[in-house]
Amino acid sequence: MQKPYVTIHTHTSLDGKINAMDLPEFRSASRQYQELSLDPDKQIFNIQGFLNGRITTDDNMTHYRKPEVNENAPLVPEGDFIAEGDASMYYVSIDPSGKLGWQQNYVTYGNRESHIIEVLTEQASNAYKDFLRRLGISYFIAGEETLDKALVLHKLVTLFGMERVMIGGGGTLN
Repeated sequence: MQKPYVTIHTHTSLDGKINAMDLPEFRSASRQYQELSLDPDKQIFNIQGFLNGRITTDDNMTHYRKPEVNENAPLVPEGDFIAEGDASMYYVSIDPSGKLGWQQNYVTYGNRESHIIEVLTEQASNAYKDFLRRLGISYFIAGEETLDKALVLHKLVTLFGMERVMIGGGGTLN
């Protein structure tokens, strides 16, 4: 296989379902997987970013806050916005139409601070892209109306140098 390519690690149950999360065995396995993937002192996979969907991100990071957008914002430049291209870790959120209510440009997860990258489609509004720029959150466009998955992986490699990514969930993304 020729580069660029991305190696993906995912943590899911053998049957592909995510409704086992309340079991003690799942919590223990999840904690161990986070350490092996993300903890700077214990990780062995050399993960450069971890990827979650919008609902998982809302459930765990933004807690369904509404983004503080300015509907009268000046037109932002077209294309991708790279606020930080050399972070030691990235949190990649699939948010095609731009709904997540971030409050800062990083998350702390698995004992690791990670710069946020939003994956948008052309459906995301100018006001939302302005919101991300004001917070210093990187974003890139990967599709017009629906997500172009191959383009997502290509841009993770070419824009951010990622070669190993952990998929954290949820059900649609897995």
